[in-house]
Amino acid sequence: MEKYFITTIDTEADWFSFKENQVTNIFGVHYLQELCDIYNIKPTYLITYEIATKSESVSVLKKYSDQNLCEIGHHLHVWSTPPFFKPNEFGVEESLLEGIQAELPEQLFSEKMLTLHKVIERNFGVTPRSHRAGKWGVDNRTLSWLEEHNYIADSSLAPYNILNKVKGIKKTLSHNGVKIPNHPYYPSKHNISKISSFEDARTLIEVPVTGIKGDFLKNLKGASLIRSLLYKCGYKGVGSMMFRPSDIRIPLNVFEHLARKLFESEIQWVNFMFHSNELCLGTSPYSKKKSLNEKVRSKIECAFRLAKEYHFTSIFLKDSLVMYKKGHDI
Repeated sequence: MEKYFITTIDTEADWFSFKENQVTNIFGVHYLQELCDIYNIKPTYLITYEIATKSESVSVLKKYSDQNLCEIGHHLHVWSTPPFFKPNEFGVEESLLEGIQAELPEQLFSEKMLTLHKVIERNFGVTPRSHRAGKWGVDNRTLSWLEEHNYIADSSLAPYNILNKVKGIKKTLSHNGVKIPNHPYYPSKHNISKISSFEDARTLIEVPVTGIKGDFLKNLKGASLIRSLLYKCGYKGVGSMMFRPSDIRIPLNVFEHLARKLFESEIQWVNFMFHSNELCLGTSPYSKKKSLNEKVRSKIECAFRLAKEYHFTSIFLKDSLVMYKKGHDI
């Protein structure tokens, strides 16, 4: 049975500089691509408007895209994508910094989605076919827009109630994480968290970020503190989480233990995600100190190494639909 490993990177402004749209973290892509070359990984960079338009980020990513060493996908941040009403001097609508695309008025939503789509085509010479909603703010309208523009894959959900509530400025989304599969599926036109029936199937595929079920402590108050103490005694459990390298509370040995269990399980698809600003020192809370930055990088390399060790085939996110059909004889 073929098994697939997908690496999805939300590629965006420096965490501490969203208001200024700084993209100094983009140079971490060089480190990541070197790592991908070693372990034969095909990364998918889901990029925001600032990444798609600033000369320094375009020059870094286009070099790898032109060689087919990465995929360039669509990642909408509503505050940094035109059209704007009252942007600051850096091209950021500060009033929308806490916003999600699901709460935008219809016309503004469509215009922002299309603006990012077109600028990726213009500056990279590729048509994006994969998408992740900024701040996980996906809804049925988003999937309908993606279908209309011939997108193949969305990756804006995660199972196990990890993203059960997604808050914007005025709207809160509720996703039934219990029912979200931990593998790709055709989402229902009526409920994106649910596998479709034949009658209401969408044409694109949903590829959730791989989830890890929490341990017996997950519902206890103070569970994180209890785990941190237990880790010193060799305990290796975690709360419900996405498969990502960013939780600074989880030691490297615990992360490797979880990754091995995941790769040794019957799971056929692994979607490993992180943010570009986690790759560089000082551009994310998860990498603000050298020790934290090294820990994130070590976890990324660990995941890549184990994917290769367990014979997972690395694919771009846009290739998920073809591989899914192949595996299901569709």
